[in-house]
Amino acid sequence: MLTLSALTTNVNLVALAMSLWLGLYVVTRSRTSRKAWLAAAALWVLAAYFFQSAVALNLPNSPFSWMRALIVF
Repeated sequence: MLTLSALTTNVNLVALAMSLWLGLYVVTRSRTSRKAWLAAAALWVLAAYFFQSAVALNLPNSPFSWMRALIVF
């Protein structure tokens, strides 16, 4: 059985992969559209948030434990 921490990390990693993929998909479908690039940038920022959440949850005794305070949810 997965613990809540492991489940949250897995969900964050799946969301990270989906955000990266969808950003790449949007850009490759319309390379010249400014809206497509803005949407892709927003998705990549969202992917960075998911990455930060996954990393912050898995830092038990680290000098980077201050990152736990940055998790909003």
